[in-house]
Amino acid sequence: MAPSPPEDDDIRFEFDAGGEVISSPAISGDRLYVGSTTGTVHAVDVRTGAERWSFTTNGTVHSSPAVVNNRVYVGSADGTLYALTPASGDLVWRFETEGEVGSPVVADDRVFVTDRAGTLYAVSSRDGSELWSADVGPVYRSAPAVEGATVCIGSRNGTLSGFDVADGARQWTYEAGPITSPPTVVNGFVYVGDREGVVHAVDQSTGEAAWTVNTGARINKCAPAVVGEYVYVGNDDATLSAIRITDGEEAWTVDADRWISSPPAVADGRLFVCDGTGRLLGVDAQDGTVGWTRLLPGYVTSSPALADSAVVVGTGSGQVFAVGSREDSANGTEAATAGGSDSDGILSFVLAHPVPFTIAGCVASVVGLLHQLFASGGDG
Repeated sequence: MAPSPPEDDDIRFEFDAGGEVISSPAISGDRLYVGSTTGTVHAVDVRTGAERWSFTTNGTVHSSPAVVNNRVYVGSADGTLYALTPASGDLVWRFETEGEVGSPVVADDRVFVTDRAGTLYAVSSRDGSELWSADVGPVYRSAPAVEGATVCIGSRNGTLSGFDVADGARQWTYEAGPITSPPTVVNGFVYVGDREGVVHAVDQSTGEAAWTVNTGARINKCAPAVVGEYVYVGNDDATLSAIRITDGEEAWTVDADRWISSPPAVADGRLFVCDGTGRLLGVDAQDGTVGWTRLLPGYVTSSPALADSAVVVGTGSGQVFAVGSREDSANGTEAATAGGSDSDGILSFVLAHPVPFTIAGCVASVVGLLHQLFASGGDG
């Protein structure tokens, strides 16, 4: 949630991350934190796009950072969970696992994270020591969700499980289709989509279903966004659905151009969601009316982030874009280019030349489709 969403689709700045940006940016204060396939975590000024620091791991970073209590937590394909200082990117501690580390979630003094070997870990946020671990079955870059005394995670074997936050004891198990999307927990209910296209609303205390609804196509890597009276979720048929929390009835749908593999960001009655072609849509949260769209170069698999009246999106072309009115930025200047990219480069070129931009969009679609099919080891 953000108090002031962007009013239009101007490009405020672009930041060159040097490699594909698969993970979602995290924003805290005046900085955004994002990883790339080069294995680097970047801290960037959210107003200007200037890099403040970078930290390099020994593997690609598909993990979305979590910024909590003056720490940046992020996982890497080198099998390590890192804790960094937000101000300078200095390493505080590291925690080794048995495989690629997914996106961490922090609750109280614990960091919860999964690895590709199928283990859920609870790690001390203070010193990185292991508090407990549990076998959750095959997972793929999926983040757990925590509310109260229960941490929830889904697996590719079709199991959604609830574990005790304190000791890792399994509290319940719920059977669904194969799950490759993170769950979302709100007000005592767990919401998750599966690869059969079904959204499940599950009681967090009992593990029993309140309702299910079939969206018609595979839900892959897209955590539901739960705001107000609706659950918002996208699927591989390029459909964004609004489902009523009370009864699971579909209120409206919006058609995008290609798969939707990330949850929308929500603020002030508006949704901001990306599809696989790199198209960013601004959508009315109540009726699904599309207010504007912006085609960015490169496919998008990560969720947008909201801050400073801008939507921040990472793309497969290696750029992070801040989309929002230029006049709303802190310095009131024209859109900036940061991170070493040329201000007369691809973004300026494609905005001024619609035919090359269309070609760029086609190339992005092909690259994104190939990535979806092959790069994730059969998970696309």
